[in-house]
Amino acid sequence: MSKEKDNEFELRSEKVRNIVGEVPSYILRYGAYMVSGFLIIIFISLYLIPYSESYTTEIIIKTIPGNELIYSNTNGYITFVADNNEAIKKNEKIGIIKNNALPDGQVIFSNISGKIYLNFPSNSFINKQSLICEIIPDTIKDIYGEINLPLKYRNINTETTKIEIYLYDGSFLNGYISRLYSVNNIINKPESFKAEIKFKEEYIFTSQINGVAKIYFSQKRLLDKILDFI
Repeated sequence: MSKEKDNEFELRSEKVRNIVGEVPSYILRYGAYMVSGFLIIIFISLYLIPYSESYTTEIIIKTIPGNELIYSNTNGYITFVADNNEAIKKNEKIGIIKNNALPDGQVIFSNISGKIYLNFPSNSFINKQSLICEIIPDTIKDIYGEINLPLKYRNINTETTKIEIYLYDGSFLNGYISRLYSVNNIINKPESFKAEIKFKEEYIFTSQINGVAKIYFSQKRLLDKILDFI
């Protein structure tokens, strides 16, 4: 009799242990709901959060007709005939450079009409390849910028591309890509191509100046960007 009770006790004890070791079904259900809800929130966030790829590069401001930069092709003392920040006509004499090899001097002329900005005082000594002056044309028909972009951006959507331009004179401009050059003519940069930038605001060109352009390409969802890497 006692042996049967011992066997019954052992059997019941095993059942009790099994019950204690099992995880209640409602905990499993709630745990599954929480994990599923968390994953859904992550998926929705990845779908809604925008991702905008950007690229920063140097921009050069140019005009049509272009401004004229005059450099010296010899060294010596330069005497100016033209006055700084004054109008000058095409083929008008700007100044003369004299040295021992050129006792009669080398005369410098303007190739365009416009306003001249001298880079040195008169009677200054200048070295070869020094920038003597800059002439801004009288009438500027167009103004634009040029940038270089990596080849991976060759097929970008120019209509959705946003450009912020910070010029070294402190000016800020918004711009857009008006032209992509199909032929790469950038020396020593075969992995790049050139793009032309137009400005949304009016900019008064007073001197050749460079700056920094930050290009924001068409926005994607963060989920799309992740899928691109898969």
